Amino acid sequence: MSGAELAAAIEANPETILSAPIRDYLCRLLRGKGPKNRGPKKSSFGQDAKYAVVAAAYEESCAACTPAGPAGRKPSGSLVASHEAAAATIIKRLSLNISPRRLANKLSSRNFPV
Repeated sequence: MSGAELAAAIEANPETILSAPIRDYLCRLLRGKGPKNRGPKKSSFGQDAKYAVVAAAYEESCAACTPAGPAGRKPSGSLVASHEAAAATIIKRLSLNISPRRLANKLSSRNFPV
């Protein structure tokens, strides 16, 4: 029995135990006209695959942009941190329409190493 059929059956029998507001809400929900889920939408497989490729390229680029000196220090002539330079390189190489900070947020939200 489909949701629409069940909703029609509930509406056809108004003398049931359900109160009018609950019956109306249940009928809307069964017909697919109820409230929608809030919050961020689920990501698709295609997006996850795309960001897996981006994460691998980002990791390579980050290793290439990291200075050979002491950890945590920028080279004296550098104005940009190595992870920002790596993100900018990936954005340019893959023609992404996204900022370096947004790229880092996307990768970290999908639990890729950033």
